[in-house]
Amino acid sequence: RMAGWGIVAEAANFQPFQALVELDLSGNQIQNLLELGLQGLALLRVICLHNNEIDTPLVAVAELIQGWPSLEVITLRSNPCMRTDDDRLKLIGLIPSFRMTATTLYIIDTPVTPSERPPAARGVSI
Repeated sequence: RMAGWGIVAEAANFQPFQALVELDLSGNQIQNLLELGLQGLALLRVICLHNNEIDTPLVAVAELIQGWPSLEVITLRSNPCMRTDDDRLKLIGLIPSFRMTATTLYIIDTPVTPSERPPAARGVSI
């Protein structure tokens, strides 16, 4: 747990910690997720990033999430990239694994409901 330590992205690199399963970086000063060295953490199941200053574009956030095949929970609330409920829904739509019927990720701040998943994942043709 590294919540509230005043961490900024430029001062952190989690790339060497490939066995990380849970990471709490909430309440810091992180702006750019891509500068944290989080790519390739295949065992990551839970990551708490709420209450930061994250302004990474949602497309890039979705690509990062897709690189965490074991991820079950991510918290992003109270960040510039997640200002509205629409931002959360946009992120859900951008994550390729949500287009499939099975995904390990089930919480993005709150549980992802079947109605929030993209139509193809619900068995609905558009």
